[in-house]
Amino acid sequence: MKFNFRKISAIATSILLTGMTMGVAAAANYPAPFVDAGVANSAVVYGAAGLTDAVAAGNIQFELNKVVTPSSEITITGDNVRFGDSSSNIFGLGENMSDFYSTLDEDELSFVLAEGVYWDDNNDKYEYDQSLSMSNNLQLAFFEDDDNDDLPSIGFDLEDDDYIWNYTLDFTPDDAESDSAWDDFEGTTIKMLGKEYYISEADNSSKKLTLLDTANSATISKAEASTMNVGDKSYEVSIQWMSADYAVFIVNGIETNKLAEGDTYEVTEGVYVSLKNNYYEEKEAEISKAEISIGSGSIELEHGKEVEINDVDVDNLNVYIDSDATSIDSITLEWNLEEDTSLVKGEELVFPGFENIKISMKDFIAKDGEMTTLKESSDTIKLSTTVSDGDVDFSVLYANSTWDGFEGFGSKSSDVLETSDEDTDYLNFTNVKDKPMFVVTWINGDDYESYVLQITDIDDSDVTKNVTTIESIASGSNEGVTINFEEMETIGNKIRITLDAANEDNETADITVTSALGAGYIYLDRIVTAEGLKIQLPQDTNSSKAGYLNLTNATDVVSWDMNFTEEDEDNGIDLGESFTATLSFESDEEKAEVNDVSVTDFETGTGNDEYEGYVESALSTRTLLDKSGNLNELDIEYFGDETIAEVYISESGAVTTTPSELGVQVYTDAESASFADKNIIVVGGSCVNTIAATLVGGSLCGDDWTTATSAGTGKFLVKSYAYGEKVALLVAGYEAADTTAAATYVTTQEFDSSTIDHVGPVVTVTE
Repeated sequence: MKFNFRKISAIATSILLTGMTMGVAAAANYPAPFVDAGVANSAVVYGAAGLTDAVAAGNIQFELNKVVTPSSEITITGDNVRFGDSSSNIFGLGENMSDFYSTLDEDELSFVLAEGVYWDDNNDKYEYDQSLSMSNNLQLAFFEDDDNDDLPSIGFDLEDDDYIWNYTLDFTPDDAESDSAWDDFEGTTIKMLGKEYYISEADNSSKKLTLLDTANSATISKAEASTMNVGDKSYEVSIQWMSADYAVFIVNGIETNKLAEGDTYEVTEGVYVSLKNNYYEEKEAEISKAEISIGSGSIELEHGKEVEINDVDVDNLNVYIDSDATSIDSITLEWNLEEDTSLVKGEELVFPGFENIKISMKDFIAKDGEMTTLKESSDTIKLSTTVSDGDVDFSVLYANSTWDGFEGFGSKSSDVLETSDEDTDYLNFTNVKDKPMFVVTWINGDDYESYVLQITDIDDSDVTKNVTTIESIASGSNEGVTINFEEMETIGNKIRITLDAANEDNETADITVTSALGAGYIYLDRIVTAEGLKIQLPQDTNSSKAGYLNLTNATDVVSWDMNFTEEDEDNGIDLGESFTATLSFESDEEKAEVNDVSVTDFETGTGNDEYEGYVESALSTRTLLDKSGNLNELDIEYFGDETIAEVYISESGAVTTTPSELGVQVYTDAESASFADKNIIVVGGSCVNTIAATLVGGSLCGDDWTTATSAGTGKFLVKSYAYGEKVALLVAGYEAADTTAAATYVTTQEFDSSTIDHVGPVVTVTE
């Protein structure tokens, strides 16, 4: 069954806003306004009391969503930056994260890389910047993914020891100063990567800082216990004993060692308590206090070594502290991977140790592509694609009788393909009875037309005229001309053909092809697909031009590379990346063969002999070479627009929201708050659907429904109503089966509601 969603009743926005009645509503194309230009702002509503209508509602939803363009927009709540965007600066295959940002700072990540102020123990103030310097190793690629059974993936293929980035905290304009023992740094706090850390120890001699996570800090008194939370766990903490120099704590019944300021104690695996400040009062022991921190433990940053967390090294996270005897200029953390890994759609790569910033790849987006196929067929290789006026399927090359070389263009017995080099605008046909084919393409920047044509007849029986018929081979096309000697006719809008000579008896014809506009270039050796992929065809007239293939001695020609060229990022034809498909022979099996493609490709499953590849370019054309059968086949999926990688750096707590692919949702009438601001399709009558009741003037059943709607037994209606400033389309019948019929009508028929408000199988009624 063919579904034709084109016209249905609707109300123009201006009519709704001015409160005009349905009697003057204008017609509009379906599915608008429910889905308009691929964007949905609508809902399907059935009555909770009429559950049998749910199936009909679901059918309408399904058909509407066929014309919804899924949104590629991803919403991230939290500090984040996207590499490239979906408009002017797209992240494509072969590009690197550092191509977009070589360095990130507060301008990109205002929280985790915020500029800060540090106060030392003498209350001296020092400003600092934070930044990430990106490596060149984060290149978007098509690769065999070791993490996914060696299947091909798009993402980042990373190896052990690959450098990812440098995080740097830089004191500027002045270095942070202390005494020669760095005592002024101890007992202070500093905010790094969006999290506050307590500096419990600072050692000039080894250039070492010991940090404690202060996310869970509190000041407790000797008089009472306090409860502190770490993640989803609670800890009861009290002071067991205090002196001016030390304190002992009880944490969930576990007694610590004596702790001086800056000391830590592991109370349970991975959980540490630290004494930050000792507020001992000798005369008032019961009100003595201590500021403590409970967290995941200590972080040691020692120049020239790996970061150490809780006495365990973080592999390949190296520390560099630029300092002198009394000051610190900067702290740098160099992140290198500790093992091979991949980052693909839906995955994240988290900064180790600190774990408060991450790289994530949300998606790789390409629109539905146009298909071009090269296929072995008998003794020929056939090309199937779509040109300006429709789908075409024709032979490009055919083999000689001994299966050891190409013999000619097109097909051997008929449908010979005539071509000429790019500097020539004329063709000479010498065997018209075989209905020779030829291609004509006009290109002017990003504008183009392309046709595959065939001379089907020459008639010079009338001495006063010589008529030659040229027709397009495209499926369903009406393009073609019947042309007299020395006359010219136009194909499409841009191409003009002149018949220079034609002779029915000799079966010859000569034509010249020019631009109908006086601008642009004419080509007789290539086609451009409907979406803009240039396909080079063979020509044997000029050895210095593209596509040259000399078949004078057919046994010498055992292979030929067919060139394909994408558009560039500005849609310029034949200006993007190129790739080739090798056409050759398998003499043992006596077949011409689509043998190879110049795109890097990988087997899609172990031993299945199907090889997928992507052109490394902004448009990322996909190839699939299938060698699993007796005859090879190459599918080329050309997207025609730039593909988009959605890659982010964000704080680890950032929340990602991806929109539903189904733009039109189904609700019951009881969920009115969910569709209050939408156009709605109301399924079911007023007896079972409260929204329908508001449209027709009450909960009308039986004869009352028929009186109000003229939809009696075996009949249904499809009618538009104003619904606030939106549109409500009522789809309902006398009984449930009639409502199902109404839904089928909506999804399969064309009608214009400016003249038909009520539609039924027998009668139509207008208001």
